[in-house]
Amino acid sequence: MLNNPPHTIITGSGRRLARARHLLLAIIFMVVASLFSACATPRWSEISPGEEAQVADIVYKMQEKSRLCPDNLDAEARVFWKTPLSNSGINGYLQLRSPSFAKLIINSPLGMVLYAFASDGQSFQILDITQRRHISGNLRTLAIRKNVPVILVQGDLFAYLTGSLPAHPLKIREITRDSSDETVWLLIDSGASNKTSDSIWLHLDIHKKRVLGYLFLDNEGSVIADISYEKMSAIQNGCMGPEQITTITGLQWGTEITIELRDIKTDTSFEDDDFSLPIPDSYSKQLQP
Repeated sequence: MLNNPPHTIITGSGRRLARARHLLLAIIFMVVASLFSACATPRWSEISPGEEAQVADIVYKMQEKSRLCPDNLDAEARVFWKTPLSNSGINGYLQLRSPSFAKLIINSPLGMVLYAFASDGQSFQILDITQRRHISGNLRTLAIRKNVPVILVQGDLFAYLTGSLPAHPLKIREITRDSSDETVWLLIDSGASNKTSDSIWLHLDIHKKRVLGYLFLDNEGSVIADISYEKMSAIQNGCMGPEQITTITGLQWGTEITIELRDIKTDTSFEDDDFSLPIPDSYSKQLQP
C-alpha cells in the first residue's frame, strides 16, 4: 500500500540523502548499542511487599483497560536525530499495528515514494527507490548484523512509539520506586518471541495511570535506550490522542532521536498485507539471510 497522501521531505545533497538512508534503520529500530553508556540506572528504592501487591493490582487493571484502546495507528511523522556533530531530519508517514507491525514511508514533495521500510516483527522489507532495489530478509539477523539490540527490533514497537502498555500479558519480575518522586519502575518480561539477556524497565505514574517511558538495559546494566514521551496531556479516555512526541536517548555516538506524530488516526484497521512492499518492475531483488 504505497498510495499514501503526499508528504514533504527535507531535501539536500545526494550525500545527505545517503546519510538519511544509512540512519533510517536506526530510527526504525529505535536504538543501537551504546558505545559510551555507563550503568545509568535510575535512583530506585525498594517498596514493601504490601505496596508491591497494590502496584501490581493497579498495573494489571491498567492493562485490562488499555485493551479497549485502538491497536492501529496511521500518522504523519517528523523524525529528527541529533548527534554531537550534526542535526538532521525527515518528514514521512508512519503506520503501526500492535504489537510489532510497522511501515515508514519517506515521500518527495510531489508525493513520490523515495524510501520505505516495513516489518512484521520477524521479517523486513526495504524499498530504495534511489537505488531501484528491493531488500528483504530476517529481522533478527539484520539486527545482529547491524549491532542493533534484538530486544528492541522484535519488541512491541506499537507500545514503545505510542506510550502504551505492551500488548502481551504483563509478567512483572520486580517493582521499585523512583526515589525522586512517586513513580514506579517495573522490570517486565520481554515476551515469548523476544528472548535475550537484555532487560526492559517500564516507568509508570500509577496515580495518573500513565506510561512515562521504557528503559532498556543490556546484561551488564548499561543503557541501550531510554524512551520518554511528551504531549501526553492529549490522552483521550486513557488512549492516545491526536499528537505524540517520543524521544529516545542513550544511543550510540550520543545520538538522540525525536519522533513527532501528527494527525494520528486510529480508526483504520490494517491487515498483514498492508505491511508488505510490492516490488516494482525492473527493480533488483536482494534476499538477505
